[in-house]
Amino acid sequence: LRAACFPVNQGKGRALRHGLSLAEGDLVAFLDAGGDLDFTELRRFLAAQTLYDADIVIGSKRHSLSDVSYPRLRRLYSRTYQLLNRVLFRLRIRDTQVGMKLFRREALQAVLPRLLVKAFAFDLELLVVANHLGFRRVVEAPVRITHRFPSSVSWRAVAQTLWDTLAVFYRLRILRWY
Repeated sequence: LRAACFPVNQGKGRALRHGLSLAEGDLVAFLDAGGDLDFTELRRFLAAQTLYDADIVIGSKRHSLSDVSYPRLRRLYSRTYQLLNRVLFRLRIRDTQVGMKLFRREALQAVLPRLLVKAFAFDLELLVVANHLGFRRVVEAPVRITHRFPSSVSWRAVAQTLWDTLAVFYRLRILRWY
């Protein structure tokens, strides 16, 4: 376990790209540092990865075994965003945004160099590009989320996430850039 930090906030995507690039081992995981997620759930992620020989294991608020407590407005944002993602990207994932994920190293090595998003849509771009490159064994695992303090999801963040999501769509479907 190793923590990596920037002196100045450069966005979630930038932080994750940096941290994941420093990681070692055949399996690499990340967990948002906000304190909302229970890190002991990573045991379930490892078990799911082994059981299903998964390329990627992602936390899902919509998993039947998840224990989730967070505000209604956040739930609305989340459900709406996931519906949009299903329409745009046809991913068979019910929740792209939970900040707990586990990857095979080869998936990360293939995907990370192609990513451009530096903010909240980073998770989506990561999963879209992984799917596009053939890493389709994605398993959703349960999580425990306890909302502990005010969210950083403002209207500005929502607008930026939507803009970044459309940019991912444009690069994938129009430019065929990935």
